[in-house]
Amino acid sequence: MFEPLTLSAALFLASSSLVQERSGLLDAVRIAERTTRGQVMEVEAESGSSGRLNYELEVLVGGEIRELRIDSRSGRITTTSTNKLVSWVRNLFASDRTMRDFKPLSAIIVGLEKQSGGTVTEVEFEDDDHHLHYQIDISTSAGSASLYIDPISGQRLGFALED
Repeated sequence: MFEPLTLSAALFLASSSLVQERSGLLDAVRIAERTTRGQVMEVEAESGSSGRLNYELEVLVGGEIRELRIDSRSGRITTTSTNKLVSWVRNLFASDRTMRDFKPLSAIIVGLEKQSGGTVTEVEFEDDDHHLHYQIDISTSAGSASLYIDPISGQRLGFALED
């Protein structure tokens, strides 16, 4: 017979399993970088209809954005689609900005997780008035935050603490 869990024990187990599944985000980014040889622009965890966790990634490859879905358990790419660059992204890289100058997203994630002891949970690529940056959500034992990271230098531009 099983003993009922206390609320604190149940919360601990739930948070531990969430962290274990989400730790695959870095692996998903590495798989996408290796498979496409492109620059991962965004990644987020999504639960599929079966309840399985998948990572959805947008990868810039040449003049196209490839959307990948990677199964968190197997690491397999389960879905791919390709879209032409939307005009605002094309215009960003028509000038002196090139993707070749961007640090690999996996390297940025490794540095952030190592430095903070936390886990990256989501990444978005943003252009605020022609200032390119990643918004990277990270969860640590001290709480959660959104970090704004320069994609070329990998330096932190700012942050916002989450409640």
